[in-house]
Amino acid sequence: MEKFNLENLRGLEGAKVTLASEYASQQATIKGVQEFTANGAQWEAFTLTLDVPKNDELALYQGTYKISHEKFGELALFASPNTDTELEFVMTRKLNHAV
Repeated sequence: MEKFNLENLRGLEGAKVTLASEYASQQATIKGVQEFTANGAQWEAFTLTLDVPKNDELALYQGTYKISHEKFGELALFASPNTDTELEFVMTRKLNHAV
């Protein structure tokens, strides 16, 4: 999960990823990566928005999806649809720094 971070994802805007639910999988496009105001020295906070072409086999729903790309591997993450073609992943995590 360490490769799935704000810095790496910003460089992937416009790239294709594989998106899979328990029902089907298909290609989606990284539409945007938006930093939250909470992002800083102690927290990494951002949203990842995907543009998902309409597909009768993969109707978007709130739940867990597998998302994969060669730059960050495959992860199972919770997401919510914004529209019938847009899916949003919200990430907030405390950063571990050596003391």
